[in-house]
Amino acid sequence: GTIAAGSFLGWLSLVVMLVALVWFSRTREQKLSPITAAGALWAFACLIAFSVSEKSGWLGLHVLTVGATVVTAAMVGASSLSPADIPAPFRKLFDVEGGWASRCRLLGVVSGAIAVFLSLRTVTDSQATRWWSIGPLLALAALATTLHWQTLRRRYLYIAGFLLNTSVTLWWTFILTGYKGLGNFLLTNVFIASVAGILWVALELRARPLRGREQSAALSFHNVVAIATGAMLFVVILASVIAPRSESLLLEIPSLTWIAFVSVVALMAGTLWDKRAKYSVAGLYFLGLFGAAIAFHQLNPRSVRMPWSITILLAVYSLVVALLWRYRETIIEQAVRAGIPRRISPETTELAWLAAVTTMATVSLSCLALMIQLENPQFGLRATAALAVITQFFVLAQFAEGHNAEPWRRLAIAVLVSGLVLFGWSWLTPGVNGTWLNRSVILMLAAFGFTALYALFLERIRELRPAWSNAVRFTIPGLLGAGVIALFFCLGTEIFYHLNFGAVRIHPFSLVAIGLTLAAAVIICVLFALSPAHDPLGLSERGRMRYVYVAEIMLALLFLHIRLTMPWLFTGFIERYWPLAVMVIAYFGVVTSESLRRRKLLVLAQPMERTGVFLPLLPVLGFWLASSEVDFSLLLFVVGGLYGLLSVLRRSFAFGVLAAVAGNAGLWYILHRTPDYQFLQHPQLWLIPVALSVLLAAYLNEKNLSEDQMAGIRYLALVTIYVSSTADIFINGVANSPWLPLILGSFSLAGVFAGIIFRIRGLLLLGSVFLLLSIITMIWYASVNLGWTWLWYVAGIVTGATIIFMFAVFEKKRGEVMRVVEGLKEWER
Repeated sequence: GTIAAGSFLGWLSLVVMLVALVWFSRTREQKLSPITAAGALWAFACLIAFSVSEKSGWLGLHVLTVGATVVTAAMVGASSLSPADIPAPFRKLFDVEGGWASRCRLLGVVSGAIAVFLSLRTVTDSQATRWWSIGPLLALAALATTLHWQTLRRRYLYIAGFLLNTSVTLWWTFILTGYKGLGNFLLTNVFIASVAGILWVALELRARPLRGREQSAALSFHNVVAIATGAMLFVVILASVIAPRSESLLLEIPSLTWIAFVSVVALMAGTLWDKRAKYSVAGLYFLGLFGAAIAFHQLNPRSVRMPWSITILLAVYSLVVALLWRYRETIIEQAVRAGIPRRISPETTELAWLAAVTTMATVSLSCLALMIQLENPQFGLRATAALAVITQFFVLAQFAEGHNAEPWRRLAIAVLVSGLVLFGWSWLTPGVNGTWLNRSVILMLAAFGFTALYALFLERIRELRPAWSNAVRFTIPGLLGAGVIALFFCLGTEIFYHLNFGAVRIHPFSLVAIGLTLAAAVIICVLFALSPAHDPLGLSERGRMRYVYVAEIMLALLFLHIRLTMPWLFTGFIERYWPLAVMVIAYFGVVTSESLRRRKLLVLAQPMERTGVFLPLLPVLGFWLASSEVDFSLLLFVVGGLYGLLSVLRRSFAFGVLAAVAGNAGLWYILHRTPDYQFLQHPQLWLIPVALSVLLAAYLNEKNLSEDQMAGIRYLALVTIYVSSTADIFINGVANSPWLPLILGSFSLAGVFAGIIFRIRGLLLLGSVFLLLSIITMIWYASVNLGWTWLWYVAGIVTGATIIFMFAVFEKKRGEVMRVVEGLKEWER
């Protein structure tokens, strides 16, 4: 009764107050403000709530919440009315001029805030339905949207979105029945936010031209919603993939997962109409990947097929995206007709984000394809994975436009070659014949084969696709490097097998493939050197000589390969006389190089000649490492003959010296093995051949030496001859070897006569001095050992007579003698 009496008095007071306000406004001619109307409405709502609270306090609070919402709606509705729309009685009662609309909206916002608080407060009432709270929140979300429609202010969209998702959260928590997992909750919110986001896009696009002033487009509510829902979807997918399948968020309600995904796609597509939303196209790209991830997760392919499935998906997806990019202008024109603004100009040739993700996708699927080749036992999966990599060549080729076209072409070529190598590897079964040796053989074949094909069709490629020809030429060095590494890996493996097992245990196909590749490499390198039109690197003539060196190295590796894999071919004569076989090759190279030089083919002649020069070092140094039946002296004589031939052909003093060194080294080796002819026993046997060889080499190359150089060599050689012969006399003694002075005298006379014939003072002078020394040595031997002391008297008399005779001739024929002396000055030194 007390509550009823209070309620009656309250209503009576409200009526009295309203009547008083109307009377006061009429009598004083003072119009009421919007706050008066809001206060009256709030009083009315409070009285209703107070009236029903006698049944339940919670019921009164629910009624008050509804009343606050109604007051908010009334104030929002009043703010939308213009003075002309307000009935005449109310215009006389209320002040509808000035800031009526703004004050009504302000009061509506305050009322709405109270209503929100009350709605959230009444959620704790477990006895009543939660629709008492959810309904007002939904109504307030609609009112916030209405305020945005009126004011064009972005803040009301944020409020509306918050209230909407809060309502959905309360509905999901308290009203929804059935399975309630975290994924269900998150995806439900994503769905509602995305669907509402389409409305937010439309409202934002309506507001921008009407607002009259620019605002940051990044803070547009639909941008926040689109990015947030996409990020939430990604988090859900990532959490589902990482977690055990029984706890997957995507599998709680599979249909809801797809509904949420489609709604996010719809929202992201809706942002295309917003020209300032730069992320829209990229967002659709990533949503496509999200959709594929959801499908894979729900289908749950077998673990052995999962990498393959992802590889094929990435390949197909990248190919579709590349085709869309290629025909972008046609697509953009259709989009413009649908009202979607153009984001890129027709001159745009690259999008940074698209280039980055395409490259990442290509690298990812290539790594997956490699993993499949190394682990998957099914040929079909391996082959299709490799073909998926090959398709990326066409993908990357679509981006080869503008100033960055060249890097894209190079990357496309690299991916194509990688795909071909992987396709070759797909024929190898892991655990059976899929060894790294066989894989390296295939890599080598692909690298050298691709290079050879490019070189053979170089002219045609340049005519049809000059840009692609340049890209291939850029990748050739790296490709050849990979092929060389693979080749050395193969040969290294063969050497390892030979050293550890005594035989090379690899597949016959690999053996034949390596041999044919090396033989083809020799031919191709010679072709590159001879034909500039087929040179993939476009080198000069001097640069193309390097191809010949490479061909020679490949030829040597071919012999090594044959030696390791078919050792029976190198038994018998070759095994016993291999140094001579090497020298035959060296002679052949020198003779062939001379023939090519005369035909003006210097690009082949010069490398072959240089190889022939250094090739003798192989048997000379290898003589001590590998056994043979060839005498080392004979080998050195053959080497000396080769350098002598080169000295004659090239008129080269250096080759002459090398020939002398090699020949005399052979002689020294023979003398060293003879006990009676060691260096300290008979030095002239060791030194005279060297001196004569150097002297001969100097005269054969006299045109290439200066006068001082020739004189120095001549004196050094003659002094070596005469001094070594003299030393031999003193070492062995005339008594033991009476012929040694005769030998010295013979060399001296030869020097004297040679000096006279060739008009060389040095020969004449040194020959005379050592001839005199030889004569004195023989006289001394005769007087000491034979007792012929009279020879000293005879020698003295002859010497004195000769001196007197010379003075007489000089006095009688002074002029002629002086002319002879002057003539001697004109002789060579």
